[in-house]
Amino acid sequence: MKEAEVSLRIAHHYIISKQTINDVRVSLDGAQIKTGDSMNFSISDFMNEIGAVQDIIETCWQGRYSIPGYKAGIIIHSHPGEGDINIKLVTGRTLFIECKGFSIEGDKGSREYSRMREAIGQLLTCTTYSELIDYAVGVPDSKKSREKANEWSKLHQIRSNRIKFFLVNRNGLLTII
Repeated sequence: MKEAEVSLRIAHHYIISKQTINDVRVSLDGAQIKTGDSMNFSISDFMNEIGAVQDIIETCWQGRYSIPGYKAGIIIHSHPGEGDINIKLVTGRTLFIECKGFSIEGDKGSREYSRMREAIGQLLTCTTYSELIDYAVGVPDSKKSREKANEWSKLHQIRSNRIKFFLVNRNGLLTII
């Protein structure tokens, strides 16, 4: 599952579960979408799948997407330094999520360990830190990512920094550890 899909599925989940009434900001860099002539992830196909419509266009894939029946939309941008997902929750707290993607279809070279550690490192070294912000790592749901999330969520340094693990499957189901 690509990083862009992980990010967009988490954003969609928070909107349709009405845990936010504010637009969800999702940062994607251009290489996640396309490199040269090679399409890595089709934003338009994915947004069509979830029923989202681009109503403010910044580029062919950046801008605001609305989901019929919901006040909140998804703003896709590529501004570095803002994290992968920023969500202002109805509770008043902010959720800051670093996402990673990797293949989960029987790939011999499992990337879960290194990609999850990379996301943890990004969270621990970000300059945006506050008692009002909750932090999470978002990754595809796989046997190995689930094992690592369960193991690492018990570590003092993860608990003391309030880092959660969001495991995302292709059906949009989100498991929080």
